[in-house]
Amino acid sequence: MKKWAQDACNQIDAGLFSGDTFNDEKSLQELEYYMLRWSRQLTSLKLTLDHSRFFDYKNQAWVVDGKYTRCGHSPALGCGCYGRLHEGKSYVPEQP
Repeated sequence: MKKWAQDACNQIDAGLFSGDTFNDEKSLQELEYYMLRWSRQLTSLKLTLDHSRFFDYKNQAWVVDGKYTRCGHSPALGCGCYGRLHEGKSYVPEQP
């Protein structure tokens, strides 16, 4: 991890565990927003590092071992992402 990112993480970690930064509902909601956003991006980053997985740009969904996988969105969003709706179905490449 780059030093600037590690420093930023350490500052957030210190604020979270010191009890003096996130001490009201609005602050907690803002923190939760970022944590959910970061969680989704971490899922995407992990998928890009695994070569048995790739992104189907046409359908905007991840394919894992030849099958669509659910998106990284929080289930609370109730999204209609292609991956969530077609989870487990085989990826069939388009024929030219």
